[in-house]
Amino acid sequence: MDNSNIPKEVIDAMAAVAWSDPGPAALRQLLGEDLELPDLELFEDTEVMERVAAQLDKAGCVDDPEFCMVRNREPGCEGRDPRLDLEDALFIAGSKVPGDDVFVVIDLRGRNGEPEVRVFDWRAEVPRRWVLVGPFGEFVERFFKLSV
Repeated sequence: MDNSNIPKEVIDAMAAVAWSDPGPAALRQLLGEDLELPDLELFEDTEVMERVAAQLDKAGCVDDPEFCMVRNREPGCEGRDPRLDLEDALFIAGSKVPGDDVFVVIDLRGRNGEPEVRVFDWRAEVPRRWVLVGPFGEFVERFFKLSV
């Protein structure tokens, strides 16, 4: 994904809250204490976010049913296919320890056209491992309150 595919409102929101890694404890708080998350780090620029997606694709994760991803969702499948569409996802955080394989994304298509934050949860059943945290706008509001 290149920056031109990232909606301007997402880029603007990230700039408005001085997007930087708040640390693993704060990320757990932002994402929900009910999730059993390893230590995560927030990716601080879009180049890293795009590189992570490319690495996952190159490593075969998109083709591995355990990771519940597709490259391009078929038209008309929205709402019925719970897998993550790699082309519409911006990877914003990931595990600090290689092998934990937990990621946080902004699903740019989201429901009702609003981007959503999702976390990969190994405890959930295939193909429903990308758990909804909430709308991206609410995530940004909580992120801003945490950082002031």
